[in-house]
Amino acid sequence: MVAQDESAAAAAAERETQRLASVRLLDSKQDAQWKRLAEAQKVKAEVEKAEEEAEEMSTILCLAKEEVASAGSDGLSLTDLRGRLESKFGLGQSVSPEMLQRAMKGVADVAVSAAEGGEPWYAPRLAAASGESQLRTILPLQALKRGSSAGLPRGWEKRTAPDGRPYYANLLTRVTQWERPA
Repeated sequence: MVAQDESAAAAAAERETQRLASVRLLDSKQDAQWKRLAEAQKVKAEVEKAEEEAEEMSTILCLAKEEVASAGSDGLSLTDLRGRLESKFGLGQSVSPEMLQRAMKGVADVAVSAAEGGEPWYAPRLAAASGESQLRTILPLQALKRGSSAGLPRGWEKRTAPDGRPYYANLLTRVTQWERPA
């Protein structure tokens, strides 16, 4: 009888060991599922954050384009553009100069050039006159300032014709004339 009891106890212990092993296996499977779920939620949160940032950048680019357009042919430096975004919309500090510079490179109706000192300069593109390409870029600010240092109105420069006669060119309108502009 004792042997039967010992045999029954051993069988019960074996069943309990198997049950515990099954429970541990289920627990480890549940743990793995919980980990996968947590990872999926983390990825989802990252995607949502990226979408929010993209939407915010889109808004910032629209506002930046408006600011460049409102600056007219003078254009704006990167620093001035960030300053306007900060003062008007409270956005300047939330956008790094590098991020704004990268984003502005792809804007079709904004010309990018390098100002003195290497800082990016943004100016609106103008609609072309008939017979010209659809859009033309306003020349960099340094070119527009050439006239002012030579005693010419802003945007004008003195050139020499092939026959040696001087003539004057307006860099904004692409008008040339023999007479010195007033």
